[in-house]
Amino acid sequence: MDIFHSPVPDVQNPLNRSYIGGAPTLPKDSAWPADTKTGEDLIFFFQIKLPEHHALGGKIVSVFSNINAYEADRIIPKLPHDLRATHLDHHFFKDYDSFFKFLIIDDVNLSLKTTSREYVEHHILEFGTCGEDKIRFGSGFDCPLWELDDEAPLTFEGDKLSVIFLFQTMIDYEFSVVAGAPRQKKQNYETGVGSVDSIDARYDLFASNACYYFALGHSNNYNIYIVPQS
Repeated sequence: MDIFHSPVPDVQNPLNRSYIGGAPTLPKDSAWPADTKTGEDLIFFFQIKLPEHHALGGKIVSVFSNINAYEADRIIPKLPHDLRATHLDHHFFKDYDSFFKFLIIDDVNLSLKTTSREYVEHHILEFGTCGEDKIRFGSGFDCPLWELDDEAPLTFEGDKLSVIFLFQTMIDYEFSVVAGAPRQKKQNYETGVGSVDSIDARYDLFASNACYYFALGHSNNYNIYIVPQS
């Protein structure tokens, strides 16, 4: 199943739960996700409500990240030493999402969080077969379509049933931004030190890798784990 959107931005509908940009749908009393190192607010990128037939059907996965800094050891989620024989546990996720934040929430008592400035252009996400007039964002929700080898984790806390594939996003996908949005910080290749504003006004997420999202855990206690491939 493809995940796709129109090339033209949409007006946000508070009843829609799967989309890119605009304002996120969050629990009413929740704090805005922040970079745990700097304390600054993260940028909302997208959220997807998993279809009812999925193992976690009805839950919403939301993704936030930092665009105001460049740190080579933090822009891509931490990876284990052996990607092809990975056994993960709760200890692995300590400080896992310091530069970004993943949320997995139930669609209950939620509201649009409009208190923070919007940066990413709003597009409603659709599921099905992507037509030529649409832009493919990713695919899901049954099994990964790997760019390279299968690098799915084998177990979580020793349990293979606690590893649940969610969806994947496309390689080289770039997020259109609203007028006046700041440029994303990128590596300064000229000096090799520090960062510079991106020439391109669009944003990338996790260095534009194809990303495979997994939920690890059970009983409403899940960690989101990402495998990037390029």
